[in-house]
Amino acid sequence: MILSRLIVQLKLSLSVLCVLLVGCGGEGPSQDEMVEGVSGVVRWEGKPVSSAEVSFTSQDNPEMSTMALTDNQGQYTLSPLPAGTYRVQISRQGGASAQPDPRFAPYAGESSPLTAEISKDQKSKDFDLTN
Repeated sequence: MILSRLIVQLKLSLSVLCVLLVGCGGEGPSQDEMVEGVSGVVRWEGKPVSSAEVSFTSQDNPEMSTMALTDNQGQYTLSPLPAGTYRVQISRQGGASAQPDPRFAPYAGESSPLTAEISKDQKSKDFDLTN
């Protein structure tokens, strides 16, 4: 009796552990599908843009997104992300006022025209922005 109870508790514990390890919603991307080292440069009228926020959001799964800030040379590097097509938004705070830089308004919102196709063969994406 005690042994059968222990077996039931052990099976239940293993089931809970499996759910926690696997997760609740569908399968995530496999390690083979992840692309590391996605990077690029953001330029405004040919000049590097520092402190810009570059955000990639998957067109297939809008919950999958990642963001990076550009350095003084306008370079950004994203955390690993699945291969695919991404909607890209770029914004920047303007000076000491901490207000959004109006030059970036067309690229900062949901209506940004920027996209990027990311794959193991296509890891670099530069953005040359203008008025």
